Amino acid sequence: MKSRFNEDKTIEDYIDNVNVGTIHSFCLDLIQKRRNLIGINNDLVLFENIADRQAVLRDVFQNNAEYFGLLNNQINPENF
Repeated sequence: MKSRFNEDKTIEDYIDNVNVGTIHSFCLDLIQKRRNLIGINNDLVLFENIADRQAVLRDVFQNNAEYFGLLNNQINPENF
């Protein structure tokens, strides 16, 4: 998409100031560049593949009886 802006000579001088992408890429970029301002550590990890996400969730539920009970009882976490 940014390449389309590059073709427009009327905005050529401003193109480096434009952030074009999905909301997900915008948020990721924001977090990575400004994490210190919002209290996120430098060791932020993104779990992009499903196997990694499942492994983390399995670990959380297996190692925390309270969360495991919520899962077993299918209690809505918002009510917790």
